[in-house]
Amino acid sequence: MTKKLTQDLINTIEELGEEIKNHWIEDTISTVEQLESPIEQYFWAHWLAKISIEGECGIDLRPQHPIYDEKDKRKPIKKQKVIYLIDFALFDEDIDFLYFLHINGIEAPGVGVEIHSHDWHEKTKKQAEYDKRRDRYLTQHGWTILYFTASEVYKDPWRCIEEVIDFYHKTMRQYKEMYMKHQAEIQEEPMRKHKT
Repeated sequence: MTKKLTQDLINTIEELGEEIKNHWIEDTISTVEQLESPIEQYFWAHWLAKISIEGECGIDLRPQHPIYDEKDKRKPIKKQKVIYLIDFALFDEDIDFLYFLHINGIEAPGVGVEIHSHDWHEKTKKQAEYDKRRDRYLTQHGWTILYFTASEVYKDPWRCIEEVIDFYHKTMRQYKEMYMKHQAEIQEEPMRKHKT
């Protein structure tokens, strides 16, 4: 039999909910303010809301992700030259999976998100050339970039976010399968030794 909640407990839950909401709003505003363009801020705020409402999706979305010059890759990161910034880069949140890729020398493709508006991209011929050169560099260095127009994001940010999440998981599927096979082999190893 379920007992009814007392009014005091209901009031406490409402107060806690308000405190959580206020903390989330303050935290989101301070994070969103760090982004350059209003459309990036809009996308990021919706991403944070989705994660808060639905829970983690296994993806660490990093705004303004630096791309370093390949010529500098032997230098310490602080001495490397940043040549481009990706609006948002996606990384897996599973540390064991990332370690598996690293120790096995497996380079999974980078996945990024760019949101373009005419206010910020390809306004001039020079800007268009820069964007195309940048795109070629990223492609040549293993990045797949999903492009959205600002109007797409403003119209339906939730659909854009779902598309990003689905694409990332499809892109990483083969690497995750290798990892799961490796994990299964590790689990079977003691059993094989025990049988012999």
